[in-house]
Amino acid sequence: MASAERLLAAADYLFRRSVGHALFPEPDRDNEPTALATEPLAGDCRRLLDRFRCLTARDFGAATGAAP
Repeated sequence: MASAERLLAAADYLFRRSVGHALFPEPDRDNEPTALATEPLAGDCRRLLDRFRCLTARDFGAATGAAP
């Protein structure tokens, strides 16, 4: 499944569970969604994201070459 399709499926999953979220389209890629963000989640609501790979502070550190 293509990345854009996976993002749209994730957005649908969150929508059906009433989780606020936003898709971010990339104008240079014909407005294809390239990222998704949710509202702040805590407690049991956060478990809805267990099925997804979410970025962590370590991911950001690795991308910039900085220590987490």
